[in-house]
Amino acid sequence: MKCGTRRRERWRRNSWPDGLIMSTLNGTWKGRWQSARSKRGGKMSAVFVFEQPAHYRVTFRGWFLTIFPFWYTAKMDIVDATDECIHLSCTRHLGLWFGVFTATAQVTSDHFVADYSALKDVGQFTLDRVGD
Repeated sequence: MKCGTRRRERWRRNSWPDGLIMSTLNGTWKGRWQSARSKRGGKMSAVFVFEQPAHYRVTFRGWFLTIFPFWYTAKMDIVDATDECIHLSCTRHLGLWFGVFTATAQVTSDHFVADYSALKDVGQFTLDRVGD
């Protein structure tokens, strides 16, 4: 997914328009995760909740090998926004087994694509908004 390369307006970090940001991503999203290293993947969902001043608390839930559930919560910071797209990033330590998890995402009003990396894996999350 390519978010608009031509910016109509660049928001300053402390002046996010509340209506745009708060209502844009809140809610449930579903899709898949796909590892670029192991070629494994599976179902995934996420719940986005906007928190001041400029980030979302996102709870990711998914399946590894269809029998092992995983879940974690990450604070995804808003690093940039245009009229069409919000750019998010996060870093979170997931323990000795998974190490430091980092992700950068581009999100439109109904589509989320994040490239992630962890101790032994890199890949992508692709999620779509679930109708409310």
